[in-house]
Order: sequence, then structure tokens, then C-alpha cells
Amino acid sequence: MNIVITGANRGIGLLFLRKGNWNGRQVVPRDWVSQSTATHSTAGMATGYGYLWRTALKNILFGSDLGQGSFSAWGVGGVYIVVSPVRDLVIVHVGDQDDNKSVSHDDFKLLLAKIVAAAPTPPK
Repeated sequence: MNIVITGANRGIGLLFLRKGNWNGRQVVPRDWVSQSTATHSTAGMATGYGYLWRTALKNILFGSDLGQGSFSAWGVGGVYIVVSPVRDLVIVHVGDQDDNKSVSHDDFKLLLAKIVAAAPTPPK
């Protein structure tokens, strides 16, 4: 199954970062967010798998240390949502689906490393 991630639904990363809360209203049960973003099995590429979310094993996603509890969604053509609760960070990359242009996993990995390097260090 492929999940299409578009600019119109990029807020899902922020919704899940905020444990299902949107502008003070709990729209997704907090327990569901916790369960769906927890690792239930391994998925290859050094990730775990929740309920349609890839989860960070040893805090690493795409080769970057995003901290404990990080998770991501991968779509077709280099479309990604990456959530780092420790860093209070959501990164969304939306490919150009109209022109059949895609971003490889390796290219996104390089881009993510630059974003993480530029992001503020999480508080200890």
C-alpha cells in the first residue's frame, strides 16, 4: 500500500508531534498517537514500524540522531514526514508528483542531515 503525502496534509506531522492535540482540542486520542508511533516490529533500513509510521531505532532515522521517540512517514517519490519530539521538530518534504520528479532516499538523507545540523540543539 502507498500513502500519498501532499502539502494539503502536512499538518499530520504537527498533529502527531502534539500527541493528537490541534489548537487545544484533542482530535486524535493521545493513546492512539503513542501506540501508532511506537515500534511494534522491525522494518529494515534500520527502522522499526508502528501503525503506518517508521520509528527510530537507537534514535536514528535516515542516518541522523533525531532523539528518542522519533518517527517518520514515507510516501512515493521522495515524500517524507519526519517528527522529532525531543527537538520539537517536524520536517516535511513533498516531491513534485506532477512532473514525475522524485528525490531518492539517499538525497533526502543528505538534506535531513543539513537540517538537523542547523536546528537548535534539544534541551538536556
